[in-house]
Amino acid sequence: MMRKLSFLLLLVPLELFAQSGVLHYELRFSEPHTHYAEVSLQIRGFEEDTLELKMPVWTPGSYLVREFARNVEGLEASNDLGQKISIVKVSKNGWKIHPCKGATIQIKYRIYANELSVRTSHIDESHAYINAASVFMYVKNYKQLPISVKIYPFQQHNKISTSLQASAKDPWLLLATDYDELVDSPIEIGNQKIITYEALGVPHEICLYGDAQFDSERLVSDFRKISEEASKVFGHLPIQRYVTIIHHFQGAGGGLEHKNSTTLHISPMTYRTNWNGVISLFAHEYFHLWNVKRLRPHGLGPFNYDEEVYTDLLWFAEGFTSYYDDLLPVRAGVVSTESYLQELKLRIQRIEQSPGSKVQTLAESSFDTWIKFYRRDENSSNSQVSYYEKGHLAGALINAYVLEKTAGVAGLDEVLKVMYDSFAIKSDVGFHYQDLLSAVEKVSGNRIDSLMNSWIYSTQSPDYEAAFKPLGIQLNWKKPLKEIRLGMSAALEGNRYVVKSVEKGGTAYVSGLNSGDEILFVNGKSANTHWAELVDTGKPGDRVNLTVMRRGSKKEVVMELKEESRPSLQFSIAQKLSLSQKNMLIKWMGKIPESK
Repeated sequence: MMRKLSFLLLLVPLELFAQSGVLHYELRFSEPHTHYAEVSLQIRGFEEDTLELKMPVWTPGSYLVREFARNVEGLEASNDLGQKISIVKVSKNGWKIHPCKGATIQIKYRIYANELSVRTSHIDESHAYINAASVFMYVKNYKQLPISVKIYPFQQHNKISTSLQASAKDPWLLLATDYDELVDSPIEIGNQKIITYEALGVPHEICLYGDAQFDSERLVSDFRKISEEASKVFGHLPIQRYVTIIHHFQGAGGGLEHKNSTTLHISPMTYRTNWNGVISLFAHEYFHLWNVKRLRPHGLGPFNYDEEVYTDLLWFAEGFTSYYDDLLPVRAGVVSTESYLQELKLRIQRIEQSPGSKVQTLAESSFDTWIKFYRRDENSSNSQVSYYEKGHLAGALINAYVLEKTAGVAGLDEVLKVMYDSFAIKSDVGFHYQDLLSAVEKVSGNRIDSLMNSWIYSTQSPDYEAAFKPLGIQLNWKKPLKEIRLGMSAALEGNRYVVKSVEKGGTAYVSGLNSGDEILFVNGKSANTHWAELVDTGKPGDRVNLTVMRRGSKKEVVMELKEESRPSLQFSIAQKLSLSQKNMLIKWMGKIPESK
């Protein structure tokens, strides 16, 4: 059957083939307030007598096994005569159906969807947001077949937003070239507000769910600038249409990239308090159009939805994208160079003062994302480093290296262009670490192996001063006045003062305080009213008596206060810049930062 279908694909247009129905899904929402969707899958024309249905355990871009099969209910199968046929669960996310040969098989099940995140699905009376990996099963060994999906919306919903192609005759009939495209195309159904714009002649759609007050003209203008600026890095825009789905609700934050679209979560207040953050979030997910969705590390495609897929290059995939999500708004004129350099300075400071950066390498952080990054606990800051944050700095260091070696003729942009041409345009294959080293050498004319190895595969601190000085950026660590630091975080939970985390080597850590301890008394006084005095009025050498509740038992902890001096990083631009330095700064940020 595989050979026949492959030949048929060459002869029949996608719409006709999908509608003719090898794999046809239907999606209904009869009672959306219950958070359920009714899913049916019609399969026919298979020569095998037994087929296996699979439910993904994760969704691309979010590297955690989420066990979507746990939300499947009422799974049943029948043939074209309406007769029930055998369906047996054979693994946590797999079911075998029999007999199938030559028959039209109807699969039906319900999906519970009540988690509003960028990586899951959410259904209620206000909308239906569908992440396909969490809703649609696939036929094992046949993910490559064309697919059609018929949506039957809840009666009060009249709009649909997705990057999937719609049938020319029916906007509610969606077509996908294969299962990978279906999974990579979230669907928003409801009464969302829709704004459109063009960037480089390509139509872009912004779909807005939830209430938020903001300047829509400014949003469109800034999004367009980011779209066009990102395209300059690679020299083209690899899409025919792009959809941005934005969900607004209190506490929202984050995004997830897709091949022709993205989903963003933005708190309504963020537009007023952190406009740059909104633009940076869009820039991050938009840059993924190239980096990850097309230029990808080996292992991140074709997708295996059955288990974890490992790479030690997420610092490239996410970290470099993080580097550009700060840089693109500067080049586009949306964010000032002063703000950009300030954020770069703070990022270096955060990483260098994080205990976890001395424990976990960037490569380890990437490889272990499945068991660590999305499962943070009270000790994570002591044992982990973010491949977003430190990978961002790796991108900045490589950019500085190439700029210096080429006197501003080339930078990280050109390295990515070389990579993109080789591993996305000429051949759709994943790259390896050695390919990146080769690209840097090709662009810069110099080998970077040992230097990059020290950044990626060790926990030693990079020499930031040496890296940025040739560009006219002067860095120095300034020691502030010593102050009392406890090395812990705590928060009021109702009227309870609870320790949330303790910093390795800090005063609280040495004293024996634990995460989860409820601090009852400070020197005999109520903690929830006198805790602040501990730092405000304490002196070095003071011994503070704490009474804590730990797992139901009271415990006395003696804390000796100590002074600590945490260096702060200072950035400045050289008073006199050479022509070469000016060229490097213009190549980097689009203009020369003002001297301070």
